[in-house]
Parts: sequence; structure tokens; C-alpha cells
Amino acid sequence: MKIVDYKMLKIMNITGVFHIHSSYSYDSEFSLSRIKEILIQGEYRFGVICDHQKDFDDKRYRALRDECAGLSDSTFCLIPGLEFGFGSVHILGVGISSYFNPEDIGECLEGIGERNGLSVWAHPSLNDLDRMNPHLAQIDGVEVWSARYGSKYAPSVSLCSLIRNLKNIFAYAGVDAHREDQLQDLHLKMEVEKLEEGDILAELKAGKFFLRFSGFQISAAAELSLRQKIIFPVLLQGYKITDRISDFIRGE
Repeated sequence: MKIVDYKMLKIMNITGVFHIHSSYSYDSEFSLSRIKEILIQGEYRFGVICDHQKDFDDKRYRALRDECAGLSDSTFCLIPGLEFGFGSVHILGVGISSYFNPEDIGECLEGIGERNGLSVWAHPSLNDLDRMNPHLAQIDGVEVWSARYGSKYAPSVSLCSLIRNLKNIFAYAGVDAHREDQLQDLHLKMEVEKLEEGDILAELKAGKFFLRFSGFQISAAAELSLRQKIIFPVLLQGYKITDRISDFIRGE
């Protein structure tokens, strides 16, 4: 029997940014190399790309995978992925091995699984829960903390409650960045033995990570302290009020 000396294993504490759109997407304006440069400046060790699936075909997705692999090294890992849209429901397929064009949500989740990818319900609305209920057993995670559709300051307490009532589904935090100024300090934290796509995806699928912004942190199981349950809704409401005031000042 092989004896493993766990003291010899090098465990790295790393952070990374989830759900970024590159210039492979029609509505994003910065390159993969620029994304890597910005994230390294922020001391992140990985980035997860989720470009719009409708902008791709087999050849273009292979190009995205190849460029991500070429930019990854012993200090940084760039993971490719696609965002699939079905009306108001969007599904992220992270690390999928090949391109495909599903017709519905069920086919999408099945295809992501067949391609060894990670499936995450992106910036969800509880209004779509009836549509998603038949598919929750197939999905890996839910983006409970969205810098673009919620707030970088706090996750949705309602979505965290949803996660806690489901089995083997974990909470994710995504920035949904399309521009440089949208790369917020909202990130994931984990431990890995090797800084490689496979190791990072394995930790994500197993729920062995934390969601973090500033002084706030929650586990992938979306367990909230009493203080967080009180303060997070207040922060979200304050963000919405500030946003409306800003729109009024701009005349929008």
C-alpha cells in the first residue's frame, strides 16, 4: 500500500475571480491577456471566463480554450467557459471540453455534465424558480452573490436560504464583468495542491471554497451568521437606493 506523506504536499491558498466576459463576447471590450494582467495585479491566482455562447461555434471555442491554456502557467490559471441564455435564465458552463448548442435548460445542463464542466445558475431571479425546479438536481451551483445584478457588498439572503435547502448545490459569487472597471474585489478563496484547471474545478464542484468581499466571507454552503442575516439585506437595500439616486442625477 502506498503511504502518502501529507506533510510533503504543498497546499496553496489562492483567490480568483468568477464570471468574466472577454473580447470573445460581443459586449465585452478587453482581451484575455489584459484580464490576466489585471487579476495578477490584484494578487489573484485564477480567473473564470464565461463568454456568451451565442457568439461561438466549435472553432471559436477551441480558440478560447487554447488561448486560456497558453496564458496559464505556474503562477496563474485562466479557465474558459460559456454563458448559455434561455430567456431570463442563464446557465454558466465552466471548463467544458467542447462547444455545443443546446435547445433548452435540461439539454444544457446535461451537455455541461457530459463535457466535464461545472454548471452554475447565473444571477438568478426567484421569479424563475418554477422554471428551474425540474433542473435543480442537475446543477452544481447558484450565483447568490452578483456584483452586477445584486451588489458586490452582500449576497442575497433569499438565495442563500435556497442553497441551504438543496443537496449538493453550492453558492457562487460572480462579478459578471464586461469592462475593466467592473472587475470588483468580489472573489472566491480555496486551497489547492496544484494551480491547474482540473484542481480548481474539483474544489469548486466539491464546495471547498469561500465567497469573499472586503471583510465579509461566507462558505459555499451559504451558511450565514445571525449578524450577516441582519446586515446583508440592509446593505443591499442601501445599494439599491444609492443606485436609484445616481440614475436620477444622471437623468436616466
